[in-house]
Amino acid sequence: MARRILKTKQVKIADLIPYPGNPRTHNMDLIVESLEAHGQFRAIVVRQKDMMVLAGHGTVQAARSLGWDVVDAHLIECDDDQARAINLVDNKSNDDAGYDEKALLAMLQDAPGLKGTGFEKSDLTRLQARTVPPEPPGSQAAAVKTVSILVTC
Repeated sequence: MARRILKTKQVKIADLIPYPGNPRTHNMDLIVESLEAHGQFRAIVVRQKDMMVLAGHGTVQAARSLGWDVVDAHLIECDDDQARAINLVDNKSNDDAGYDEKALLAMLQDAPGLKGTGFEKSDLTRLQARTVPPEPPGSQAAAVKTVSILVTC
């Protein structure tokens, strides 16, 4: 059976059933912080026939901990094999993702603050160290550094 989104709607958290044996663990503090700062901006994925959560378990747990009664969900039709595959690929695709570190650094530097981003000052410092090339020898900045070393001696 092909997967098909039937509709997107708010569903009661109490009606949702976690996928049995979902292997993903979550950074609940980060998800709670995101929900508090931005609300839910991405729907979870739920198999309509039994209200089983296929993707978005962390969002459901965080919303429940915040006292929410409902979350937005994509309701889909799929068989058991597809449900398992959807759960697995949702978890694995996050593991295999990466960043364009220069683009990430630019976004973080342009952000008005880091609250609600999942990033901390130490992440920004690490990115700056990895993505900002050292000054080439003979440049004005390198000359200033050399002069300051000579003056300090």
